[in-house]
Amino acid sequence: MSPSSRGGRRHAFRPIATITTLALASLGAAVPAFAAPQDDPSSASAGLSSGDESAATFAQTDGSIFISEIHYDNAGTDAREFIEIQAPAGTSLNRWTVVLYGADGVAYNTSNVRGSASNGTVVVNYGSESIVNGTGGVALVNPDGGVVEFLSYGGAITAADGPAAGLASTDLAVQQTETERGLTLQRIGTTWTGPVAGTQGALNPEPEPEPEVEAFISEIHYDNAGADTGEAIEVQATVGADLTGWTLVLYNGNGGSSYDTDPVGGVVPDAGVLVVNYPTDGVQNGSPDGVALVDADGNLVEFLTYEGTFTANNGPAAGVTGTDIGVSEASSTPIGQSLQLIDGVWTGPATSSFGTINTAEDPGEPGEPGEDTHTIAQIQGTGDASPVAGQTVTTTGVVTAAYPTGGFNGYYLQTAGSGGDADPSTRTASDAVFVFSGATVGSVQIGDHVQVTGTVVEFNGLTEITVGAGGAVVLDTPAEAVKPIEAFALPGSDAEREVFEGMLVAPVADYVVSDTYALGGWGTTAFGSIGLGLGGPLVQETDVALPGTPEFDAVAADNAARAITLDDGQSARTATSANVPYLTGAPNVRTGAGLTFASPVIVDYRFQWNFQPTAPVDGNADDVVLFNTGNTQEANATPADVGGDLTLATFNVLNYFTTLGVDLAGCQPYTDRDGNPITVDTGCDARGAWDAENLQRQQDKIVAAINGLGADVVSLEEIENSAQFGQDRDAALAALVDALNADAGAGTWAFAPSPAVLPDLAEQDVIRNAFIYRPASVELAGESVVLTGSAAFDNAREPLAQAFTAVGSDYTFVAVTNHFKSKGGDCGDLPEGCFDADRVAQAQALTAFAQEVADAAEVEDIFLLGDFNSYGAENPVVALEDAGYTNLNTDETTYVFDGKVGSLDHVFANASALEQVTGVDVWSINSAESVLAEYSRYNYFASEHFQAGTQFRASDHDPIIVGIDVPETATPTVDINLLSINDFHGRIEANGQSAGGAVLSCAVDSFRTQNPNTLFVSAGDSIGASTFTSFIQQDQPTIDVLNTIGLDVSAFGNHEFDQGQDDVNDRVIPASNWPYVAANIVDANGDPVYDPYTILDVDGISVGFIGAITEEMPALVSPAGIEGLTFSDMGEAVNSYSAQLSDGDEANGEADVIVVLVHDGAPSPDLASADGTPYGDLVAGADSNIDAILSGHTHTAYTHDVDGMWVTQTGQYGEAMGNLALTVDRATGEVTAATAENVDLVPVPGDPRATPPIPRETFCEGDPAVQEIIDEAVAVADELGAVPLGEITADFNRARQSDGSENRGGESTLGNFVADVQLWAAQRTNPNAQIALMNPGGLRADMTYAASGNEGDGVLTYREAAIVQPFANTLVTTVLTGDQLAQVLEEQWQPDTASRPFLRLGVSAGLTYTYDPDAAAGERILDLSLNGEPIDAAGQYTVVVNSFLASGGDNFATLAEGTNTADSGQSDLVAMVDYMAEFGSASPDYSQRAVGVNWVSDPAAEYAAGDEIALDLSSLAFSAGEPVPAEVVITLGGQQVGTAAVDPAIVDTTDEVGQAQVRVTVPEGLEGTVDLVISDDNGTSVTTTVTVVADEEPEEPSSPWEAFARFLWALLKLLFPWWPWP
Repeated sequence: MSPSSRGGRRHAFRPIATITTLALASLGAAVPAFAAPQDDPSSASAGLSSGDESAATFAQTDGSIFISEIHYDNAGTDAREFIEIQAPAGTSLNRWTVVLYGADGVAYNTSNVRGSASNGTVVVNYGSESIVNGTGGVALVNPDGGVVEFLSYGGAITAADGPAAGLASTDLAVQQTETERGLTLQRIGTTWTGPVAGTQGALNPEPEPEPEVEAFISEIHYDNAGADTGEAIEVQATVGADLTGWTLVLYNGNGGSSYDTDPVGGVVPDAGVLVVNYPTDGVQNGSPDGVALVDADGNLVEFLTYEGTFTANNGPAAGVTGTDIGVSEASSTPIGQSLQLIDGVWTGPATSSFGTINTAEDPGEPGEPGEDTHTIAQIQGTGDASPVAGQTVTTTGVVTAAYPTGGFNGYYLQTAGSGGDADPSTRTASDAVFVFSGATVGSVQIGDHVQVTGTVVEFNGLTEITVGAGGAVVLDTPAEAVKPIEAFALPGSDAEREVFEGMLVAPVADYVVSDTYALGGWGTTAFGSIGLGLGGPLVQETDVALPGTPEFDAVAADNAARAITLDDGQSARTATSANVPYLTGAPNVRTGAGLTFASPVIVDYRFQWNFQPTAPVDGNADDVVLFNTGNTQEANATPADVGGDLTLATFNVLNYFTTLGVDLAGCQPYTDRDGNPITVDTGCDARGAWDAENLQRQQDKIVAAINGLGADVVSLEEIENSAQFGQDRDAALAALVDALNADAGAGTWAFAPSPAVLPDLAEQDVIRNAFIYRPASVELAGESVVLTGSAAFDNAREPLAQAFTAVGSDYTFVAVTNHFKSKGGDCGDLPEGCFDADRVAQAQALTAFAQEVADAAEVEDIFLLGDFNSYGAENPVVALEDAGYTNLNTDETTYVFDGKVGSLDHVFANASALEQVTGVDVWSINSAESVLAEYSRYNYFASEHFQAGTQFRASDHDPIIVGIDVPETATPTVDINLLSINDFHGRIEANGQSAGGAVLSCAVDSFRTQNPNTLFVSAGDSIGASTFTSFIQQDQPTIDVLNTIGLDVSAFGNHEFDQGQDDVNDRVIPASNWPYVAANIVDANGDPVYDPYTILDVDGISVGFIGAITEEMPALVSPAGIEGLTFSDMGEAVNSYSAQLSDGDEANGEADVIVVLVHDGAPSPDLASADGTPYGDLVAGADSNIDAILSGHTHTAYTHDVDGMWVTQTGQYGEAMGNLALTVDRATGEVTAATAENVDLVPVPGDPRATPPIPRETFCEGDPAVQEIIDEAVAVADELGAVPLGEITADFNRARQSDGSENRGGESTLGNFVADVQLWAAQRTNPNAQIALMNPGGLRADMTYAASGNEGDGVLTYREAAIVQPFANTLVTTVLTGDQLAQVLEEQWQPDTASRPFLRLGVSAGLTYTYDPDAAAGERILDLSLNGEPIDAAGQYTVVVNSFLASGGDNFATLAEGTNTADSGQSDLVAMVDYMAEFGSASPDYSQRAVGVNWVSDPAAEYAAGDEIALDLSSLAFSAGEPVPAEVVITLGGQQVGTAAVDPAIVDTTDEVGQAQVRVTVPEGLEGTVDLVISDDNGTSVTTTVTVVADEEPEEPSSPWEAFARFLWALLKLLFPWWPWP
């Protein structure tokens, strides 16, 4: 068995007979210098000099040269005497000397050392009788005269002269006396030994490795029945090991300090153990305590603990966490038993074996039972104690629970087949019993059929059988399973409970957590248990009734009847190095949370009635119980709505101090488990965080809690009084407000400054009361007031009063914050605690003070808030109620103490204030939590329970929130904000300029926070033409988002009718929480089909919204979808209803303010661009009662003041939000002031691809609730994205570079296909569309034939289509001239500053062109045709592009210059979806729609037969694996004149893949303008024309000389062909 299995360490020891190690050398090869060198090295001498009186010193050396063997005396004549010196092999020792000294210290011989240590040694031989016997010395001297070592034999000497003069020798401690010849003294390792067989001239043998000592604690006895006797601790170690100097150090687990140290003893005897005996009660009784084994050098060998573990804080085990042995003794343990380590496992209690090595007792063969003497029920009996206590019994049962670790040291047995009671009330005795047996618990497991024999004991009220080793037999006979009692509720009385002791039960689901104190965090209270209450937490009796009343007694009795503890199956405390039982991974272990038991538990009695798990719990226990109902964290994510116009709250901020302990002299901290300071303990006046890091943890929680309250006024208790630390009194208060504003926004919070009149500083506490408030809601009405000069508050914080006035009203109230004297003190066990009379006096002084302040402020309504340190029925509360105040929080509690809930915190209202109260809530975020969630308990256990930055356990008191109505006080005017969007088109996800739904929501909320009189409206097209996430779910996510934001009213847009009016009526309107309005949608009779208007009340102002929709609806949607609907003149309809709402007739509706929501708009920001259109007529002819027109449809942003009537539009996609601010006169209903703006929701879209990346900046961070809706929608869309749209027969690819990456400069099958699809889609709403262009950057993925999921090859899914075009651009039509179209194609060659030199546009079928890649800019496009006809430079062509290109994106500026530009209302994705739905499948077109042509010969030349026509072609092939033509065929005038090979090499960043050199000869017989046609088998064809002239007949020579000249010319050309003849 390795020592590590015992937790011990190996220690070297030396047998007693071993020769003492030389003092001169260390264990290593390098020996430290004996002494510092002489001050004057020249004084050293290698020779004898009796006259040298100076004291020598030892020379410094590395220890590699030393005397290794000596022979000087043997039987008879001393012969062959020598001294051997060992040195590293090859070391020359010439000029070294050996000096011999006599017993008198006088040198008598000096011999030179000669030679080198060829084998590691050099020998100095002396012959016979040369070295003195008896006592003598030897000095080894180096060439510098330095003494390397000075040894002696027969005793120590001091050199009187010579090189060692003054030096004391080191005695070898061995010697020769008439020694047998051949034996010498030798240095073995660092120890001299001998006489032994000589090794002269050879290296001495290596020392035998010293045996190692195994030493460990093997047996402990510390507790037994009666007085603890025979206490002892046994140490087992290697026989013969010398443990002299070893000690046992005893440690107290309460604090971790040592309390006793005792020697272990000397040499380990043959028994192999040493026993340390202790006096009666000498070893403490655990829970927990420990013992450390320490070696002679003070090293910790092992540190064991029992009944739990802890970390030692002093002595040899300081900082070490002990190892729990896992077994324990109790006050019932029989005398004579102990805990023993057997085969590496601690066991017991069992018969002690001190003084002998422990051995396991033979448990006997399984399956050999004896006769039972009693049943378990007979052992239990019918009373609270066993009738056979003290007797030895034998009984049999099934193991239902086993606790081999944690201190229980036993298991539960229950009679086979018992349990499952249909009527538990008929039970008379328990069928289960606890077996206390550390010796056998490790050999049984749950479900075993076991017979035990042992003594019946009553241990603190629990009946148990104490069983020793061998007292349990696991039977091999089957047993009927035990059945738990279902839906078990512990009876109310002890007598009724006794009959269930030890039984297996499945508790009813009515238990809730009452207290988490014993989980830890309070000193050494980490018992791993939870207090439960049946039907609810236990209740503080004085929260219900005064002591001494029948009602008080009834509550106490009810608490006792309902209480039970959920234990962790361990008596040991939870070690700081362990995970906290139950709480680990289960933050809902909090007061009020309901339990759902996942497995049966045991009814157990240990100090109180418990539910025990069937095995020890270490950390998470979801397999035992879930805390998943009732008062969970989820149920307290936000406080309840208390209504009202204002909310007041009180919050105890748990000693919020910005003065830190680390900065104050004398401060002592509370520390975490690693000793890191966390909070202030003693030694100074600070009470909060120790340092900035811990303050930040505390502050983050308080900020989250207060900002989460939603309150307008908050009273604070337990905040630092900074004046006590030499600072401004409000310094800490200001710091907290700064932190709140950093989180909520600048200016959200302010504090009420301290008044000028205050008690003397000496009379003030270091903590104080304070107020913070929201300036947007209330303002201070005068200075705050502190009660001064009141004897009642000599021992408590003085009340602070402040008058507040609601903003926009003249309503003022007084609030007074309080912190009465606490209950702690030395007054006995009073139910109401100490200082009750003081708190009564404080209550009486408070009411008088509050009334004085209110009278001075001429205010009636008074609220008293704070921590009154008084439960709801105690005398101080009664005193306040007697003074006419009503306690508002009587239904919920704010504090947990002593396992019971109650309210120490209160809000009281006087009679007039009570009339304004609308609701009260206690936000259960603090008191219900385990203290381990508090910042002050950070890093207390291995499992961390501090939840950073959340509101939970920001304090130990729960905040109270009260809603109050502000009485109507009519102000002369009302400020109204109308926030608007239009053409949102389901852009719920943030993307680029689109803010997304979450940011839109928080933007709306920010305006509502500043002005509650805010409405949020839409001018239509909120849905339809949406992104994939919304579109695939029929825009329900967008509707959900707008519902959550709180859209107040909307006009219809054309896209609301994308699926027809039945969809609008049956789905869209019912799903929308806002009204739709449309004045100009009428039926055949001219009656409105939908509400033409709606009127909303805003603080007494009626705002009428009239809706209208573009008259172009029949051309924008499917006629079938709007059959029966007529879209009448917008202007006439709107003006008609405006007049109706302004005619003074209440019967037909009246509005003070009239706003038109119209889904139509100006095509450009210039409002004049709408002149002559129905929208322009609406604006120009608007009724004078109309105050504003909020428009949409044209995706254009503008704000115009048209003679006092604002006309606005926000643009599109939630990129901006309109804000129309109106000031309305209450008396007349007239708008007296108005401003309009479009608020940019994404000031910086960001670019993660930039270097460095540009972060995205939005108006606000985003609403988490809305973001959750969006996230869920995205998840659903991911699933729905797998839905098939249709089939493709091959890949549609983007162009590729030579390395396989995307090439946006190449023609692609995907780009051309998307252009085809978009042309088809646009023609549905604009039949004049002729051409479509698609930018390559808008294609973000290939459309592959291979399946991306489980849909199968060739299936195109929604998701696959969506990721190709993820930008959700809409399709826009614009009109270009032929010249402009050619210029757009020229702009494919990008500016020099662009990141890509060339962007190849996808073009729709029918549009073809050739280009010269080498031509100058502006001259590259050669031939351009549509459907075979040349493009007319002056002609007009309707072109379809996406909205990105339409705005001039990707440097295609000419597209932005088109005329009659209109948004089709279709998104690119919808176009693809609809196309596939229409046609079902698609195949790529492999023909090229653009071909590069570079003439080598002159294209304008006249060619004759035999002449060569030469040109180079490019862009004859695609680059992503599509079919590549092998050659092109060339015809001239219809005759094939040749072929040319096609080179498929990719030319990066260009469209030049697929090059061919065309070289053909003009054949005979052609004349005139003829077609040169170049084509391939992919369908690509390029046609151009050349001029061919006929062959001319040669003229006859005019003379013989001319004939000769012609002959000579021809001859010269033939002879000299290299000459450049003309």
